Amino acid sequence: MSFKKFLSMFLKYGILSTSFGFVITVSLQIFARFFLNDVPPWTEEASRILFIYAIAFASGLAYQGNYFVFLEAFYVGFSAKFKKTIDLISAFMSFLLFGFCTFYTLPMLE
Repeated sequence: MSFKKFLSMFLKYGILSTSFGFVITVSLQIFARFFLNDVPPWTEEASRILFIYAIAFASGLAYQGNYFVFLEAFYVGFSAKFKKTIDLISAFMSFLLFGFCTFYTLPMLE
């Protein structure tokens, strides 16, 4: 199995598991608010974390499948060389943003 195929499967299963966990924790919170005396305090934080991870997994698949939003009205008028340059700069800026977020997130995990 190639690394690209493994990564794609990992991201798909990551989205499925975190989305399923998100739905379960929110459903538990709704059920507890209506039918139980006390709401479990961990459900709100767990659903927030699961939602963040679901978005993180989905962003990798969106980038792989090129499903991001484009401004086609402006993009169509550009030359092929300029389109490639914009795509390259966009990929570099995305990588830079993910690296920036990772750098400032890692100290929070300690």
